Amino acid sequence: MGLTLTVRAQGQPNYTVTDLGTQMNAFNASVTGINSAGQVSGFDVLPGNFGPSGFRTAADGTIDWSLDNIGTLGGSYVAAQSLNNLGQVVGMSTDAGGVQHAFRTAA
Repeated sequence: MGLTLTVRAQGQPNYTVTDLGTQMNAFNASVTGINSAGQVSGFDVLPGNFGPSGFRTAADGTIDWSLDNIGTLGGSYVAAQSLNNLGQVVGMSTDAGGVQHAFRTAA
């Protein structure tokens, strides 16, 4: 008695890859979170002695540094680590004295 097995190929995944962009002259950008609204948090790094710059995008948007830069606590370094469904970002930043602090943004 023989066994015949028919396997049907599944269709290709249906998704879209979106280039979120980066600051001019940045040599990389990293995404650290996405929420159910499509907001993305992350950071990019500029060449030289500049620390990372953190961002939070609008829902389903690309990075617009004039609107999305989350700023620092007075220092030169900020890394957005995650965000929640309210749009609050958490991460770490330096103050003017170079001391690292945890932060949470408003929604």
